[in-house]
Amino acid sequence: MESKMNFSCDKDLLSSVISVVTKALPQKSPILATEGIYITARGTTVTLTCTNMQMTIKSSFEAEISTTGDILVPGRLFSEIVRKLPQGPVTVSGDFVNGVVLTGNGSKINISAMNPEEFPKLPAFNKSYSYKLTQGMLKQ
Repeated sequence: MESKMNFSCDKDLLSSVISVVTKALPQKSPILATEGIYITARGTTVTLTCTNMQMTIKSSFEAEISTTGDILVPGRLFSEIVRKLPQGPVTVSGDFVNGVVLTGNGSKINISAMNPEEFPKLPAFNKSYSYKLTQGMLKQ
């Protein structure tokens, strides 16, 4: 796993993906890494993952990636900071050792990062056994 990364995207896009994946963040956990958002940047795709060890939510989006890698950030703090950033493009860069820097429209915020290798290894699923349901059907 590479721990450095750098990507840019629209703040609203990042915020909406964060709001989806953080539904799996535990309030408190004996495993500190599960209180984080695991971010992977590869090719042109950024994937955010959260787990409470019973449920895992992953969501991806397209972004401008200048450095591929993985990082684990404190979930609630990262979510709150992104939500409060001004509208427009946002850049997320950093690594496990030096922390993560979020920049956007004149704002620059540094937060600590966690070791991405501490994030639980998740099982791989065979997509040939997956189903797609509409939200309404799932509610029934």
